[in-house]
Amino acid sequence: DIAIIGFDNMPFCTYLEPALTTVHVPKQYMGEMAVQRLIQIIDSKESFPIKLEVATSIIKRKSV
Repeated sequence: DIAIIGFDNMPFCTYLEPALTTVHVPKQYMGEMAVQRLIQIIDSKESFPIKLEVATSIIKRKSV
């Protein structure tokens, strides 16, 4: 037996047979966080690295 999982929840995942289980990544939210961080760096006299984590979720379909 074999199971395949996709990444990024692309729209075509639902059209495959069987429909592909995938990991959903909130790309728009990640972009918003990146812009906010860039603004903080521009407005600050000094900057330092920070770690931001973004939650993902699994969209279960029929490929697992």
